Amino acid sequence: MPIITAELNAKVIAGEAGCLDDEVALHYDTADPYAVTLQFLDEDLWGEDSVWWFDREMLAAGVRAPVGEGRLKVWPLGEKAVMLELHTDGLCDLVAVPVEELREFLRLTYVMVPEGAEPEQWDIDQLFQEMTG
Repeated sequence: MPIITAELNAKVIAGEAGCLDDEVALHYDTADPYAVTLQFLDEDLWGEDSVWWFDREMLAAGVRAPVGEGRLKVWPLGEKAVMLELHTDGLCDLVAVPVEELREFLRLTYVMVPEGAEPEQWDIDQLFQEMTG
């Protein structure tokens, strides 16, 4: 299945670590057309399993206005960045990514799978087989 990946320079405010410059990777896979994953690339700092799943529609909406509740929130931070708020184990990390790069990434995902066409990407028989083993 086709995959889109974008590496972005981010500003991260991470609990006790303070403010850091870091690279994050956004991934979109048509096999899971509703989701975008965000991965922190510095494994020494974050560990190899530091991946967050976002609803693609939530990310797109968060470019324009605050969205989300609970563990994930997204909101515009001025005209140049979008803030991603990530909660886990009583901690909160804030990740600011460049808005234009995020918009371009999302645009490419919608070219690949237009809004509303997500269900067409799923192989229902394959999904059922995986669920029933």
